[in-house]
Amino acid sequence: MDKIILGILLLKKMTVYEIRAYVKQNMKSMCSDSMGSIQAALKKLMSSGHVTVSEFVERGVNKKEYQISKSGREVFAGWLRQPMDLSKSKNMEEGKFFFMGFIPREERLHALEAYLQELKEEQAYLLGIQQALRENEDSIIEYNVNRVQADTLLKDNLLSVTEKSDLKEAFGDIYGYQVHTLKYGIEKVAFDIQYFEQLLKAETESGNKK
Repeated sequence: MDKIILGILLLKKMTVYEIRAYVKQNMKSMCSDSMGSIQAALKKLMSSGHVTVSEFVERGVNKKEYQISKSGREVFAGWLRQPMDLSKSKNMEEGKFFFMGFIPREERLHALEAYLQELKEEQAYLLGIQQALRENEDSIIEYNVNRVQADTLLKDNLLSVTEKSDLKEAFGDIYGYQVHTLKYGIEKVAFDIQYFEQLLKAETESGNKK
């Protein structure tokens, strides 16, 4: 979680609530958006000096805004340069699938149908994001370039990690891999839907034969 937060803060200074909203909107399939896990990660990052915090008052409310530090950007860049291992992700819910044979067929069918519904809702959500990104790609990159251009420290951090001299080029690469990640998620959900539809069909047909 701490590396995810460093990456988010490399894009923009944020409050803990903004970090949570970003995770919930863009990364909910990758990590938890629980306030407890985010606060714990921020505490760890602050104690190691990888993140700094500034306090301000907005509309009479005291707020804390977090920002990545130089050591934070170095840790994040080092983490990114390590080879990916997408097989490392562990999902305890798969244990439920593993042991599903313990429950009666009718209950299994209901469980599979419910999971398929969740997958299809997730698919629709991701496809909606993909469509919006396709329609607004140029404006998204331009907005982020202008936003970061106005913040010297944020600009220096981002160009340092990306090893670019041009913000537009940097955001082109950043945005490109966010789109690749979205496409990966869409194709993974499509595979899961196909797999569980076939399993549901097989279970149903098996039950009808008895």
